[in-house]
Amino acid sequence: MYGKFHNLSYFFKGKFMKKIDTDVVLIDSGVKISHTALKTYKKEGISVQKFNDEYIINDDFNDSYGHGTAIYYTLKKENPNIRIFVIKLFQEDLTVNLDDIIFALNIIKNNISCKIVHISLGVSFC
Repeated sequence: MYGKFHNLSYFFKGKFMKKIDTDVVLIDSGVKISHTALKTYKKEGISVQKFNDEYIINDDFNDSYGHGTAIYYTLKKENPNIRIFVIKLFQEDLTVNLDDIIFALNIIKNNISCKIVHISLGVSFC
């Protein structure tokens, strides 16, 4: 999906999608889908990438760094029945701008009903 869309109803091949209901939204580097410690868990999520001034949303939230996978595992280890929806915001360079975070939070506001939003990040204003 391209552009400034915040409503995921247009996502997933144009099919109407009802609001996602989950316990936790994890904004991080994704989750390694094939990780052996996570094989019994149903993993759901999206990836948000910014190219120039447009955001691309797709369903490839596979983690190539490992931090999001570790957080996901920790949450599931302590709460096996918790429902987690992943938003892969951090790509290989592990940097995002404030606008990217706001975009992800707007996705949650407009499309996801959750109890907790978990974000692990450092902020630099240099």
